Amino acid sequence: MNLTAHLLIGILLCHFSSHFAFHPGPTFRTRRVNVAPLRSTPSSPPIVDLISTITSTLRTTPPDVAISRSISASRALLTTLRSQDLSESNAPAFVATLFSELGGTYIKLGQFIASSPTLFPPEWITAMSTLLDSTPPTPFSSIEKTIRSEIGLSAFKSIDQKPIGSASIAQVHRATLKNNTDVVIKVMKPTVETGIITDLNFLLISSKILEVLLPDLKRSGVVAIVEDIRTATLDELDFRKEASKLSTFRTFLDTEGLTSSVTAPLPYPALSSKRCLVMEYIEGERMIDREEGGEELIITALNTWTESVLKETFFHADLHSGNILITPDGRVAFIDFGITGSISDKVKQAVASMTAAVATGDYVEVARALTNMGATETVVDVEKFGAAIAETVRDLSSVSTTIQQNPNGQLQVDINESEVTDALLKVVGIADEFGLKLPREFGLLVKQVLYFDRYLKVLAPDLDVASDDRVRGLGNEDSVMQVDVIR
Repeated sequence: MNLTAHLLIGILLCHFSSHFAFHPGPTFRTRRVNVAPLRSTPSSPPIVDLISTITSTLRTTPPDVAISRSISASRALLTTLRSQDLSESNAPAFVATLFSELGGTYIKLGQFIASSPTLFPPEWITAMSTLLDSTPPTPFSSIEKTIRSEIGLSAFKSIDQKPIGSASIAQVHRATLKNNTDVVIKVMKPTVETGIITDLNFLLISSKILEVLLPDLKRSGVVAIVEDIRTATLDELDFRKEASKLSTFRTFLDTEGLTSSVTAPLPYPALSSKRCLVMEYIEGERMIDREEGGEELIITALNTWTESVLKETFFHADLHSGNILITPDGRVAFIDFGITGSISDKVKQAVASMTAAVATGDYVEVARALTNMGATETVVDVEKFGAAIAETVRDLSSVSTTIQQNPNGQLQVDINESEVTDALLKVVGIADEFGLKLPREFGLLVKQVLYFDRYLKVLAPDLDVASDDRVRGLGNEDSVMQVDVIR
């Protein structure tokens, strides 16, 4: 288990230990650790930073919520201790079970870990990939109160009381506007916001306490990781940002002349707020279940997504099979922009080079592009690195699917999610063997590419992406390249 994973457990135990003064729990046997003495002089940046963090976070932490979350955290930890062994070898399973018990913030934290194979070791990625952000729905009476207080009910002709989806932060209800337009309302669950902010504040303070106590650990970047988690999660608590991304993506589709073949939900900003997002209801079936025209549809989806990666400031980073639909008129629909990623210009250039190299089967150039994308303290042998990538790519040629009937009697194809995770870990593992540390965004990016790889094998098994003219070039007019997926 690497240092970051050790520190994650340390942060969690620091977080929970502060609650045991009120709620006694089991005694942990720990090893003696030599810690640096606290230097409380104003000239000590870590101390000043810690005090500033504590002061600012306490202002946003209601005492009653802190006590409530403390009780919940203590109970969750005790429940997990009864079912899981707290040993180093079992640490990933222990923490995954604990996160599942805690819910909310910790489901999101688990998702962050699962999507960050460049930061965490394989056993942690695998354990956290089992966490599902699906929770029992909140009673409609509470949801209706939120809608009424946030945006009012006057614009709606009706709201379906049964949600079509329920996750840790929000649930989604179909509705009809007064002008008979079908929409959906994404509604933040009551008390979620204050609970998550409280949890994130505790995590941030705990990480900074560890950094002050153990100065040598600053190099691990644990505080930066926690701050990234905090920023990403807080962004998800403001649905106006998701509405803005939907608008931006739709403008991208219009600019690129793609609206006849691709769509995304139209947001209604005037009817939305921080805690309620009203957007167009898009009827459709999952692309992966399409029995006819699958090849053309997957090419359209792949072209659109890869162009958005290189031309837009963000990309859709949650392309599981439920988020790519086919509308009754045959358009590809990208839905649920709650999770997105962004890459720097440096990484965009590397991605452009990498996709062109993969298309021609030049894995030495793929290795060179990855080396330009990542950080390393040694000289990478790109020839050997390329050979290792080529060997790994050959091992990723198979795909497992499950075909079953859904409640409507239709055949439904399901991709093996663990295969996607395992493939991603292999790619990151090869890079790690050559001393290359790739940015977290690379993990998000490649996971989406691997989703497309699986969809291609199901919907267009005979398609040669490298030579098919329907796979459009990307980049500027002077630099045309084809896009392939890692296979």
